[in-house]
Amino acid sequence: MSINLKECGYCNEFEIGYIGRRGLLSSPPWVEFFDKKHTRFEFESRKYAYSCILNRLQEMGFKTMDMD
Repeated sequence: MSINLKECGYCNEFEIGYIGRRGLLSSPPWVEFFDKKHTRFEFESRKYAYSCILNRLQEMGFKTMDMD
């Protein structure tokens, strides 16, 4: 599976500039992208979400909106 991050649009006027949302205090923690399918990944912990996806997104200059 692949997600083209440059094609991730936003859902409403408050989410302009973001490629997705994250709920790291939820159980389980999750990251959801603004692609056509609203692809969501769930993680065993907040730390694991950062190590798998969020640190790399930040390095590349992409932002996700905190929903918790």
